[in-house]
Amino acid sequence: MSTLSLTDAPVAVPAETLELHVKRLLATWRLETAVISSSTVLNAHPAYRELIAIGTPALPYIFRDMEKTQDGHLSRALVEITGARPVPAEERGQIVAIAKRWLNWAQENGYRW
Repeated sequence: MSTLSLTDAPVAVPAETLELHVKRLLATWRLETAVISSSTVLNAHPAYRELIAIGTPALPYIFRDMEKTQDGHLSRALVEITGARPVPAEERGQIVAIAKRWLNWAQENGYRW
């Protein structure tokens, strides 16, 4: 008969928090698409699609990231998650302006304070 020692017991590892998960997805997406200019390819990346699949719970963390990075490339994900379209047609392609529009929308809708 064998006995278990304390070193044989499974170790409980805390699950990754949603915030860390979103940060990891954003980092992976940016790293793996850094040299890609096609918005179709950027938006199809698995990490980007996973952000969208998380949905509204990811929004506060996406907006926090957007505040730091001014990354308007997240616009398509935000449109898919929220259904909102705060960026006027004349600002399309202006990455920083797009980020600012989304950050204003986030504040107006309670995702930033």
